Amino acid sequence: MLRLRILAVAALACLALVPVPSRILAAAPAPFSARLQEAAGRPRGGEIHAWVYFRDKGLATPAERAEALRRAESELPDRTLWRRAKIMTGPVVDDMDLPVSGRHVREVRATGARQRQVSRWFNSMSVSATPAQLRAIAALPCVDRLDVVESYRRGDVAEGAPDIPANGWSPVGPGAFSPVRPAAPAAGAVIDSTQYGVTWKQLNLHQIPKLHDAGFHGEGVLICMLDSGFRTTHSAFNYPGHVLQVAHSRDFIHGDTVVANEAGQDSAGQDSHGTYCLSLIGGYYPGRYLGAAYNARFILGKTEWVPTETPIEEDHWLAGVEWADSLGADLISSSLGYSTYDTTSIPPLAIYAQMDGRTRVSSRAANYAAARGIVCITAMGNDGGAIYPSNKVIAPADGFNVVSAGATDSLGVRSSYSCFGPTWDRRIKPEVMARGTRDWVVSVSSDLSYFGTGSGTSFATPITAGAVALVLQKNPGYNPLQVLDALRQTASHPASPDTVTGYGLLRAYDAASFVSTSVDSGGGVRNLPGLSLAMSQNQPNPFRGNTRIDYSVSGVAGEQRVRLRVFDPAGRLVATLKDGDAAPGTHQAAWDGRHADGRPAGTGLYFYRLESGTLSVTRRLVLFR
Repeated sequence: MLRLRILAVAALACLALVPVPSRILAAAPAPFSARLQEAAGRPRGGEIHAWVYFRDKGLATPAERAEALRRAESELPDRTLWRRAKIMTGPVVDDMDLPVSGRHVREVRATGARQRQVSRWFNSMSVSATPAQLRAIAALPCVDRLDVVESYRRGDVAEGAPDIPANGWSPVGPGAFSPVRPAAPAAGAVIDSTQYGVTWKQLNLHQIPKLHDAGFHGEGVLICMLDSGFRTTHSAFNYPGHVLQVAHSRDFIHGDTVVANEAGQDSAGQDSHGTYCLSLIGGYYPGRYLGAAYNARFILGKTEWVPTETPIEEDHWLAGVEWADSLGADLISSSLGYSTYDTTSIPPLAIYAQMDGRTRVSSRAANYAAARGIVCITAMGNDGGAIYPSNKVIAPADGFNVVSAGATDSLGVRSSYSCFGPTWDRRIKPEVMARGTRDWVVSVSSDLSYFGTGSGTSFATPITAGAVALVLQKNPGYNPLQVLDALRQTASHPASPDTVTGYGLLRAYDAASFVSTSVDSGGGVRNLPGLSLAMSQNQPNPFRGNTRIDYSVSGVAGEQRVRLRVFDPAGRLVATLKDGDAAPGTHQAAWDGRHADGRPAGTGLYFYRLESGTLSVTRRLVLFR
């Protein structure tokens, strides 16, 4: 612990030694961070991208706050409320859901600064502004502090396959692409391994076809993908009778809903990387190509600007994560990561010191998403072969309850480029390993049924995300901690995890069959020895008069204290159905659709939760009057 503290102090000292021009120090108001002062002093001139953090959300009275919370709850879909209730023990709508004060935003814009993104979770907005405008913003009474919107280089992390060259061929290797057109399936072919075409090996390595055979293909699961853009015109996204299901799309860079390349706006390869990753989950062309969860629905967020020498900026990604939460996404697949600043002034050790799961904006956003029930799957990065022993973890893969994916070859052996842990605070990363070398993806140079191979943890990530979608389909009550527990405990070496390959090779079928008893313990996972809870869907559902709930307690020798309670979508207690000891075995409870004081509950969505000690299982029900 002493060593860690010394290293942390050294890292902070490195940051403190960053040269800052005296003219900037003299002019900067108190709320400026040292990093923003440095950005303002760079010789490049022009506008600076900065975060503006507000002191409050502009609500003067408790009544105003209560009304704002009511409006925020009414704006969220039922699936968002349900997903949050799986992990949030109190109200599922809180101050983080309240919008940023419109008055505060207008005051900032009045300085001449250009608005970029607005964050409810962080109570902030990002702007493009001159140093003079930033000083004017800092003088506003509503502003608490200002910081820089970090820019990151993507070249050493999460590389994917480039476009097919004009002649149609290129060498195969990490980051390379080789096209081929597999033979068409025989007439009347039976659904079997041949229906996967080129993806059989990369999915079978992780037991995904076994889940398909059991009837799980992603139905009912909503997957958010945040990437560079998406082109959905390929034949694997438009198979007759099976078109890729895109529920929502948004371009956070240009402020529209078009996530494919647009002439005069995007570079030629802008949407390539996201398209490759999307195909690994949602591709469907029987006999030639099947993705991991091809019947899932998708929301597609374009958050990454990729032309040469143009940096990625964190505010677009944060906006994408908040958007995914508001739409009810069950999981986020993000094949990118941030490890180096758009500057050379910070030494590698100081950068590594920030990989603690709580410093980078992207990592904090991923933590918040997990705390709201979203499973976040991100890439470990492709800098594993570099010489710096201290810079192998990237953000947001360093997040506490993030599923970070490392890459393997076709035999399940770690690929040399795959980044490794531990995090600065000594947590094991990655969580699991998935195939990332020479994975088959769709072509972006032809909409016909052409495919090619590419390599990187970028591709291990969507394979992992597809597997998680199937785990959630089979276990809809699982929260992110339970998913993490299932993935870890069923990977290839759960008893001896390490900081190079984590808990081992992903095994999707075993994970989906695992009974998780994980609980939130402030960034980790704890299990009560032996105890297991289970609860069936209430019958009937929906119901009008009375409904029955079956639940079971197992794995313990004697009676166990349990509570079975009903909550409304805001997390308010409606009724307590059981609060006492229960012997091992199956039990029944009933709810008559009334509050504890006898008042009839209104028509709508409710949640019922079984708890014992620190374990809980949550399901939803619908009451009609």
